[in-house]
Amino acid sequence: MNNNDQHSYKEGYSFRSYTPPKPSGFMLFLWWLCGIDRQILRRATYSEHVKYACMGAIVLGTCVVASISMGFAVHTIWLSLGLAIPAGLFWGGLIGALERFIISSTGIGDGTSDITFKEFRNAFPRLLLSFVIGVCVSEPLLLFMFQPEITKVFKQKAEVIAKKAGETFDNSEEAKDLQRKINEFQKEKDENSKQASENDRLAAAENTTEKGGCGPKCQEFKARADMFRTAAKANGDSITQYMAKKNALRKAAADKAKEIAIERPGMLEQMTTLHSIEEAQIPMYWIRGFFVLIDITPIFFKLMLSIGSYFYLGKMVELLLLAGYGVQRKEGYTKTEGKGEKSEGEFLDMVNFHEVDMLNSVKRRAINIQQKLSHIALSLYDKRKRQEVTDNPEQFIKESPAE
Repeated sequence: MNNNDQHSYKEGYSFRSYTPPKPSGFMLFLWWLCGIDRQILRRATYSEHVKYACMGAIVLGTCVVASISMGFAVHTIWLSLGLAIPAGLFWGGLIGALERFIISSTGIGDGTSDITFKEFRNAFPRLLLSFVIGVCVSEPLLLFMFQPEITKVFKQKAEVIAKKAGETFDNSEEAKDLQRKINEFQKEKDENSKQASENDRLAAAENTTEKGGCGPKCQEFKARADMFRTAAKANGDSITQYMAKKNALRKAAADKAKEIAIERPGMLEQMTTLHSIEEAQIPMYWIRGFFVLIDITPIFFKLMLSIGSYFYLGKMVELLLLAGYGVQRKEGYTKTEGKGEKSEGEFLDMVNFHEVDMLNSVKRRAINIQQKLSHIALSLYDKRKRQEVTDNPEQFIKESPAE
């Protein structure tokens, strides 16, 4: 025993004077997220404060992740921050409300840290709902996290689409017409080039010493060769022009197809692409499992919680409240339900509503008294009327004249 303990013991220290630390505003908010009665939890031990604050922090984390997830999904579809922000906030609030309901409606099981099969069976619907929430929340985040890999696959697909679009253009009538003109010009160019070469040969044959050098005939052959070369050059320019036009149209068709393929891939297309990336499968399942685990963890925590001061204080407040209204509840009994099977629990027919019973008793007694008084009054009335008839029977006889 240290000096502080000895000092407290000598002064007659009592744990009745124990006051838990005052919770901060943020801790109160975390308690609210997991559906805890803050008025009761304020008076519980500090360990209870920490338990439910951590549970609320998990719910808060789920809300934030859900908001980011939906915001990214909406922005991917409509490319609008004006829609993405409110949609993300709404989705985060909705997921938070569902998580709050799931956690607050999940009991603490049998009050021990062990999770029995019966506890797991009772909590299974809530676990299933949390699992679905985790999967829905994680999918857009996976798209966000693997966006570079998805973009790479889309670019590869776009290149293939662009190549197919170019091949499609090559088989179009427009491309065939351009190619026919190019072939015609190429044929004319070849012919003109051939004629130019032939005339050069003839000019060289005339340009000899024996024939006196390049005479008139040689000059004529040279002029004709220059004419054919000029025509061949014009044919080459036309070929270049039409080839440039054909290539430009082919590139425009390919670029347009590529732009359409990359421009705005939808959610379904991105999800399909992500699941088709073989290298991303294992990391993707690990990340999705992590988000699912975050969602179902609070439920397991509730089942694993041992009975603490918050439970006893809450039960005391509940019983005091019921007692104040005259409600008596019996717990822990066994009720037989057909074929000899037994199930333990709380049934409404085993709850005594004393105030209701008292009012019913008073009402029944008032009705009984009223019935008795009515019988006495009718008896006295009958007796008085009989006396009147005896004393003056003529007043009670009505004669009808014969027709």
